[in-house]
Amino acid sequence: MLYWACRSLERRGGVMFKYEDQRMEALQSRFQQVRQMLDTAIRPVRWFEPNHRSEIYKAALKSLILADKALVDMSLELAKDRYPAADVLVYPMLHLAGDLNERGNWHRDGDETNRQVFWIPLTPYNYPGLSVIDWSSGLLSRPFAFLGSRFLNLDLFARKVDIAPRSYFSWSPRMIHRGNLNTSDDLSSAMVIFLDQSAQPSTRDQTRLENETVRRWLGVIDSAIELDGSGNIARIDRQELRSLDQSFQSNFVSYFKLRTKINLFDSSAVALSAAA
Repeated sequence: MLYWACRSLERRGGVMFKYEDQRMEALQSRFQQVRQMLDTAIRPVRWFEPNHRSEIYKAALKSLILADKALVDMSLELAKDRYPAADVLVYPMLHLAGDLNERGNWHRDGDETNRQVFWIPLTPYNYPGLSVIDWSSGLLSRPFAFLGSRFLNLDLFARKVDIAPRSYFSWSPRMIHRGNLNTSDDLSSAMVIFLDQSAQPSTRDQTRLENETVRRWLGVIDSAIELDGSGNIARIDRQELRSLDQSFQSNFVSYFKLRTKINLFDSSAVALSAAA
Protein backbone atom coordinates (compact mmCIF):
# COMPACT_ATOMS: atom_id res chain seq x y z
CA MET A 1 0.00 0.00 0.00
CA LEU A 2 2.80 2.40 0.89
CA TYR A 3 4.51 1.58 -2.43
CA TRP A 4 1.48 2.58 -4.50
CA ALA A 5 0.77 5.66 -2.42
CA CYS A 6 4.33 6.89 -2.94
CA ARG A 7 4.35 6.02 -6.62
CA SER A 8 1.10 7.88 -7.25
CA LEU A 9 2.70 11.06 -5.89
CA GLU A 10 5.73 10.83 -8.14
CA ARG A 11 6.05 12.07 -11.67
CA ARG A 12 5.59 9.26 -14.20
CA GLY A 13 7.34 8.62 -17.49
CA GLY A 14 10.65 9.76 -18.94
CA VAL A 15 12.75 8.69 -15.94
CA MET A 16 14.90 5.78 -17.17
CA PHE A 17 15.64 4.57 -20.69
CA LYS A 18 17.36 1.50 -22.10
CA TYR A 19 19.18 1.45 -25.44
CA GLU A 20 20.84 -1.25 -27.52
CA ASP A 21 23.65 -0.49 -29.95
CA GLN A 22 26.14 -2.63 -31.88
CA ARG A 23 28.85 -0.03 -31.15
CA MET A 24 28.91 -1.30 -27.57
CA GLU A 25 30.95 -4.28 -28.80
CA ALA A 26 33.74 -2.02 -30.04
CA LEU A 27 33.65 0.01 -26.82
CA GLN A 28 33.96 -3.06 -24.62
CA SER A 29 36.67 -4.53 -26.83
CA ARG A 30 38.70 -1.33 -26.44
CA PHE A 31 38.26 -1.49 -22.66
CA GLN A 32 39.68 -5.02 -22.65
CA GLN A 33 42.69 -3.77 -24.62
CA VAL A 34 43.36 -1.02 -22.08
CA ARG A 35 42.87 -3.45 -19.21
CA GLN A 36 45.33 -5.88 -20.80
CA MET A 37 47.92 -3.09 -21.06
CA LEU A 38 47.54 -2.51 -17.32
CA ASP A 39 47.71 -6.22 -16.50
CA THR A 40 50.98 -6.63 -18.38
CA ALA A 41 52.47 -3.61 -16.57
CA ILE A 42 51.58 -4.52 -12.96
CA ARG A 43 50.25 -7.48 -11.02
CA PRO A 44 46.58 -7.98 -12.01
CA VAL A 45 43.85 -7.81 -9.36
CA ARG A 46 40.57 -9.66 -9.89
CA TRP A 47 39.10 -10.15 -6.43
CA PHE A 48 38.90 -7.38 -3.88
CA GLU A 49 41.23 -7.54 -0.90
CA PRO A 50 41.14 -4.95 1.91
CA ASN A 51 44.56 -3.50 1.12
CA HIS A 52 46.19 -0.74 -0.89
CA ARG A 53 47.16 -3.02 -3.78
CA SER A 54 43.46 -3.38 -4.72
CA GLU A 55 42.91 0.37 -4.50
CA ILE A 56 46.04 1.16 -6.54
CA TYR A 57 44.84 -1.21 -9.26
CA LYS A 58 41.38 0.36 -9.34
CA ALA A 59 42.73 3.92 -9.31
CA ALA A 60 45.17 3.11 -12.12
CA LEU A 61 42.54 1.46 -14.33
CA LYS A 62 40.03 4.28 -13.80
CA SER A 63 42.72 6.83 -14.68
CA LEU A 64 43.70 4.91 -17.81
CA ILE A 65 40.06 4.81 -18.92
CA LEU A 66 39.86 8.61 -18.72
CA ALA A 67 43.23 8.99 -20.45
CA ASP A 68 42.23 6.95 -23.50
CA LYS A 69 40.70 9.07 -26.25
CA ALA A 70 39.02 6.07 -27.88
CA LEU A 71 37.13 5.01 -24.75
CA VAL A 72 36.01 8.52 -23.90
CA ASP A 73 35.02 9.45 -27.46
CA MET A 74 33.06 6.25 -28.11
CA SER A 75 31.21 6.62 -24.81
CA LEU A 76 30.35 10.26 -25.49
CA GLU A 77 29.13 9.40 -28.99
CA LEU A 78 26.73 6.78 -27.63
CA ALA A 79 25.35 9.24 -25.09
CA LYS A 80 25.10 12.31 -27.32
CA ASP A 81 23.39 10.40 -30.10
CA ARG A 82 20.50 9.90 -27.65
CA TYR A 83 20.60 13.27 -25.89
CA PRO A 84 22.37 16.03 -27.86
CA ALA A 85 23.96 18.21 -25.18
CA ALA A 86 27.35 19.14 -23.74
CA ASP A 87 29.10 16.82 -21.31
CA VAL A 88 29.75 18.29 -17.87
CA LEU A 89 31.03 15.17 -16.11
CA VAL A 90 32.63 11.95 -17.37
CA TYR A 91 33.97 9.30 -15.02
CA PRO A 92 34.29 5.49 -14.77
CA MET A 93 32.73 3.20 -12.19
CA LEU A 94 34.72 0.05 -11.40
CA HIS A 95 33.78 -2.87 -9.15
CA LEU A 96 36.17 -5.68 -8.31
CA ALA A 97 34.51 -8.98 -7.51
CA GLY A 98 33.36 -8.90 -3.88
CA ASP A 99 34.33 -5.22 -3.50
CA LEU A 100 32.35 -3.85 -0.54
CA ASN A 101 33.98 -0.43 -0.99
CA GLU A 102 32.17 0.08 -4.29
CA ARG A 103 28.63 -0.91 -3.28
CA GLY A 104 26.80 2.40 -3.41
CA ASN A 105 24.22 3.91 -1.09
CA TRP A 106 20.83 4.98 -2.37
CA HIS A 107 21.24 8.39 -3.96
CA ARG A 108 20.19 10.81 -6.66
CA ASP A 109 22.58 12.51 -9.09
CA GLY A 110 21.10 16.00 -8.75
CA ASP A 111 18.04 18.24 -9.01
CA GLU A 112 18.49 19.41 -12.59
CA THR A 113 15.72 19.18 -15.17
CA ASN A 114 17.97 19.97 -18.15
CA ARG A 115 20.40 17.09 -17.62
CA GLN A 116 20.50 13.40 -18.42
CA VAL A 117 22.78 10.78 -16.85
CA PHE A 118 24.15 7.94 -18.99
CA TRP A 119 25.47 4.65 -17.62
CA ILE A 120 27.42 2.79 -20.31
CA PRO A 121 28.89 -0.65 -19.44
CA LEU A 122 32.52 -1.11 -20.42
CA THR A 123 32.37 -4.80 -19.46
CA PRO A 124 29.75 -7.54 -19.42
CA TYR A 125 27.74 -7.57 -16.20
CA ASN A 126 27.16 -11.11 -14.98
CA TYR A 127 25.06 -9.89 -12.06
CA PRO A 128 22.40 -7.16 -11.67
CA GLY A 129 24.63 -4.10 -11.77
CA LEU A 130 22.05 -1.55 -10.67
CA SER A 131 19.08 -1.23 -8.37
CA VAL A 132 16.70 1.56 -9.35
CA ILE A 133 13.45 3.12 -8.24
CA ASP A 134 12.64 4.05 -11.79
CA TRP A 135 9.45 5.97 -11.07
CA SER A 136 11.17 8.26 -8.54
CA SER A 137 11.86 11.70 -9.93
CA GLY A 138 9.20 13.86 -8.29
CA LEU A 139 8.55 15.49 -4.95
CA LEU A 140 9.43 12.45 -2.86
CA SER A 141 12.74 11.56 -4.49
CA ARG A 142 14.86 13.90 -2.37
CA PRO A 143 13.55 12.81 1.08
CA PHE A 144 13.44 9.16 -0.06
CA ALA A 145 17.08 9.30 -1.17
CA PHE A 146 18.08 10.88 2.14
CA LEU A 147 16.19 8.31 4.21
CA GLY A 148 17.42 5.44 2.05
CA SER A 149 21.05 6.43 2.51
CA ARG A 150 20.69 6.41 6.30
CA PHE A 151 17.61 4.77 7.78
CA LEU A 152 15.11 3.30 5.34
CA ASN A 153 15.46 0.05 3.40
CA LEU A 154 14.40 1.00 -0.13
CA ASP A 155 14.87 -2.50 -1.55
CA LEU A 156 11.11 -3.04 -1.31
CA PHE A 157 10.52 -0.16 -3.74
CA ALA A 158 13.34 -0.99 -6.16
CA ARG A 159 14.03 -3.37 -8.99
CA LYS A 160 17.37 -4.91 -9.87
CA VAL A 161 18.48 -4.28 -13.44
CA ASP A 162 19.93 -7.11 -15.50
CA ILE A 163 22.46 -5.76 -18.00
CA ALA A 164 21.92 -7.34 -21.41
CA PRO A 165 24.73 -7.45 -24.02
CA ARG A 166 25.12 -4.27 -26.11
CA SER A 167 22.78 -2.32 -23.80
CA TYR A 168 23.24 0.94 -21.92
CA PHE A 169 20.98 3.24 -19.92
CA SER A 170 20.10 6.83 -19.17
CA TRP A 171 17.99 8.43 -16.47
CA SER A 172 16.88 11.66 -14.87
CA PRO A 173 19.37 12.98 -12.28
CA ARG A 174 16.48 12.88 -9.80
CA MET A 175 15.97 9.12 -10.04
CA ILE A 176 16.96 7.16 -6.91
CA HIS A 177 19.40 4.34 -7.59
CA ARG A 178 22.53 2.57 -6.38
CA GLY A 179 25.20 0.14 -7.59
CA ASN A 180 25.05 -3.46 -6.39
CA LEU A 181 27.74 -5.70 -4.93
CA ASN A 182 29.68 -7.48 -7.66
CA THR A 183 28.86 -11.15 -7.06
CA SER A 184 30.52 -12.36 -10.27
CA ASP A 185 34.05 -13.73 -10.65
CA ASP A 186 35.54 -10.73 -12.48
CA LEU A 187 35.61 -6.95 -12.32
CA SER A 188 32.87 -4.83 -13.87
CA SER A 189 33.07 -1.26 -15.12
CA ALA A 190 30.83 1.41 -16.63
CA MET A 191 31.30 4.94 -17.94
CA VAL A 192 29.04 7.54 -16.32
CA ILE A 193 28.31 10.68 -18.33
CA PHE A 194 26.31 13.77 -17.37
CA LEU A 195 24.95 15.76 -20.32
CA ASP A 196 23.61 19.29 -19.84
CA GLN A 197 21.56 21.21 -22.41
CA SER A 198 22.66 24.59 -21.04
CA ALA A 199 26.41 23.86 -20.81
CA GLN A 200 29.10 24.88 -23.27
CA PRO A 201 30.92 22.15 -25.25
CA SER A 202 34.04 20.90 -23.46
CA THR A 203 37.47 20.32 -24.96
CA ARG A 204 39.94 17.54 -24.17
CA ASP A 205 43.59 16.98 -24.96
CA GLN A 206 43.76 13.21 -25.28
CA THR A 207 45.42 10.54 -27.39
CA ARG A 208 44.81 6.86 -27.90
CA LEU A 209 46.78 4.96 -25.24
CA GLU A 210 49.65 2.77 -26.35
CA ASN A 211 51.44 -0.02 -24.50
CA GLU A 212 54.64 1.96 -24.05
CA THR A 213 52.82 4.87 -22.39
CA VAL A 214 50.99 2.57 -19.99
CA ARG A 215 54.19 0.68 -19.13
CA ARG A 216 55.97 3.97 -18.42
CA TRP A 217 53.21 5.37 -16.20
CA LEU A 218 52.69 2.15 -14.26
CA GLY A 219 56.44 1.69 -13.93
CA VAL A 220 56.59 5.04 -12.14
CA ILE A 221 53.77 4.01 -9.78
CA ASP A 222 55.36 0.63 -9.08
CA SER A 223 58.70 2.27 -8.33
CA ALA A 224 57.28 5.18 -6.32
CA ILE A 225 54.92 3.17 -4.09
CA GLU A 226 56.47 0.27 -2.20
CA LEU A 227 54.04 -2.20 -0.66
CA ASP A 228 54.63 -4.48 2.30
CA GLY A 229 53.78 -8.19 2.46
CA SER A 230 50.13 -7.40 3.21
CA GLY A 231 49.76 -5.25 0.12
CA ASN A 232 49.73 -1.97 2.06
CA ILE A 233 51.94 1.08 1.54
CA ALA A 234 55.35 0.88 3.17
CA ARG A 235 57.11 3.75 1.37
CA ILE A 236 56.26 6.53 -1.10
CA ASP A 237 58.72 8.38 -3.32
CA ARG A 238 56.67 11.55 -3.88
CA GLN A 239 59.19 13.15 -6.18
CA GLU A 240 59.02 10.20 -8.55
CA LEU A 241 55.22 10.14 -8.31
CA ARG A 242 55.15 13.79 -9.39
CA SER A 243 56.96 12.84 -12.61
CA LEU A 244 53.78 11.21 -13.93
CA ASP A 245 51.75 12.83 -16.69
CA GLN A 246 49.84 15.60 -14.91
CA SER A 247 46.32 14.58 -15.89
CA PHE A 248 46.89 10.89 -15.20
CA GLN A 249 48.63 11.72 -11.92
CA SER A 250 45.77 13.94 -10.76
CA ASN A 251 43.14 11.30 -11.50
CA PHE A 252 45.18 8.48 -9.94
CA VAL A 253 45.84 10.37 -6.70
CA SER A 254 42.20 11.51 -6.48
CA TYR A 255 40.72 8.06 -7.07
CA PHE A 256 43.08 6.47 -4.54
CA LYS A 257 42.20 9.09 -1.93
CA LEU A 258 38.48 8.70 -2.60
CA ARG A 259 38.52 5.09 -1.33
CA THR A 260 41.34 5.17 1.21
CA LYS A 261 41.21 8.78 2.53
CA ILE A 262 44.98 8.84 1.97
CA ASN A 263 46.63 11.71 0.08
CA LEU A 264 49.68 10.18 -1.57
CA PHE A 265 51.42 13.56 -1.56
CA ASP A 266 50.88 14.05 2.18
CA SER A 267 54.02 13.29 4.18
CA SER A 268 51.92 11.49 6.79
CA ALA A 269 50.42 9.08 4.22
CA VAL A 270 52.50 6.09 5.26
CA ALA A 271 51.79 6.70 8.94
CA LEU A 272 48.07 6.99 8.21
CA SER A 273 48.08 3.75 6.24
CA ALA A 274 49.86 1.92 9.03
CA ALA A 275 47.25 3.10 11.53
CA ALA A 276 44.30 2.14 9.32
